[in-house]
Amino acid sequence: MKWSCGLFLIWSHAAAQFAEPILTRSAIPIPAGTVSLKLDFVSPVDAKTKINSQTVPESFLEIGLGRGFETVLQWPLLRVSEPGGSSVLAAGQFSIALRYLLAGSPASSYAIAIAGRVEMPSGDSHIVGNEIQLMPTILAEWHTAADLLLRSNLAWNTTIAGTTGRFAFLEYSNAAVWLASRHWMPVIELVGSTNTVRGGTQMIVQPEIIVAPSRHLELKTGLSLGVVSTSRYTIRSQLAWVWGKRTGAP
Repeated sequence: MKWSCGLFLIWSHAAAQFAEPILTRSAIPIPAGTVSLKLDFVSPVDAKTKINSQTVPESFLEIGLGRGFETVLQWPLLRVSEPGGSSVLAAGQFSIALRYLLAGSPASSYAIAIAGRVEMPSGDSHIVGNEIQLMPTILAEWHTAADLLLRSNLAWNTTIAGTTGRFAFLEYSNAAVWLASRHWMPVIELVGSTNTVRGGTQMIVQPEIIVAPSRHLELKTGLSLGVVSTSRYTIRSQLAWVWGKRTGAP
C-alpha cells in the first residue's frame, strides 16, 4: 500500500513528461524552457513478406512556453515504394501546433487541454498533396488509481485549402498506462478514425511498453493490430529525449 501511494505521488507530478504513449498525447504541456524531441519509427508488417517497409522517423520537437502553453513542431519522412521494387525517401508535410492547459495540473488527479495544429503544403506534393490541414484537439487524462493513468484525445482533421482533394476525419485515441515501476510501464491503446466525408471507420489496438532508463530518456515500442476495416500489423517505436525541467520526475 505504501509503495502504491508513493508511486502515485511520483507520477502525479510527472504526468506531463513521463508515461506518454506513442499515439495518445498528454494533456499537460511541458514546463517553460523545457525542450522535448521525439522520434517515431513505423514498420508495417505484411503477412507474406513479414516486413514491407523500412523504419523511417517522424520528428516532434516540443517547447514549453510557460503559463500552460506549449508549441509542437512536427516533420515526417516517408518511404515510398516504386514500381520495380525500388523505394525513395520523401519529405512529408511540416506542421506547427499549440497546446494549452485549461484545467488541472501535473499534481492534480485530472487535466484537460485544447490544441490546434496547422499542416502546411511543404512536402513532396506528388506524394502528400498540397492541402492546408487544420486539426483542433481536446486532450484529457485521469489518475483513477494509485498506479493507473488514463489518457484520451479527440481531434477533427480537415482540409481548409488546396487542390488535391477535400477530406475530414474524426480521430480519437484512448490509452491506459499501468505505472508498474519508475522505469517500465505497460500500455494499451485503442485508436481510430472515421471519414466523415466518404464514410468508413478504421480502428487499431496497440499493446506497448515504455522503458525509462533515466529521467531524460524514454524508449517505447508497440504492435498495432487492425480490428476494424483493416487487419494489418504495424510495429511502432519511439525515442523521447527531454532537456530541462521535468516536474517531479523520479
